Amino acid sequence: VGLLVDDEFTTRSNRKIQRNLIRSNFGAENACIENIDYTSTRGFSKSEILEYTKSTWLTNKTNLIFTGQTGTGKTYLAEAIGKNACYMGFSAMKIRVKRLFEEIKLANASGEYLKYLDRLTKVDVLILDDFLIQPVSGKEAMDLMEIIDSRMHLKSTIITSQYPPASWHERLTDLSVADVICDRLIHTSQLYILKG
Repeated sequence: VGLLVDDEFTTRSNRKIQRNLIRSNFGAENACIENIDYTSTRGFSKSEILEYTKSTWLTNKTNLIFTGQTGTGKTYLAEAIGKNACYMGFSAMKIRVKRLFEEIKLANASGEYLKYLDRLTKVDVLILDDFLIQPVSGKEAMDLMEIIDSRMHLKSTIITSQYPPASWHERLTDLSVADVICDRLIHTSQLYILKG
């Protein structure tokens, strides 16, 4: 009976991991923590990244920000950490910010806006890729603020951006909304400036 229970538990755990990975929307790069290049010029150490192989950062609702030029591995790093969270039994979802705004428009048009926001709020690790790569409109900034505010102290968010946090304010057209977004994200996150 003990072996049957163990087998059923393992099967259910594996199914949950597979569901989380399918829903995560990770790219075809097959990113994983084990394949990260830890050369000294990248802007992070192996010991820092290995902290994200433990569930502590998720239970503490820690946010991460990866900034740097194109090709420094921001998205790969975010996906590797997100995938590892899936293996630990947490849910993850990656979405490019431009695509996020398109999906919000569709959700608004179909009357599913609140349901869509609820889905984004509930995911354990939300990866916002290419954050503020283009200046955003006032409505988009409000939607972004709603998502970030609803996740504050409840779930972990990973941001990848070519722009350092110091320049985010000017990329958000509504200054009062910019204050809220920057305050909610910057002061509650671990910042990594990637190089190489």
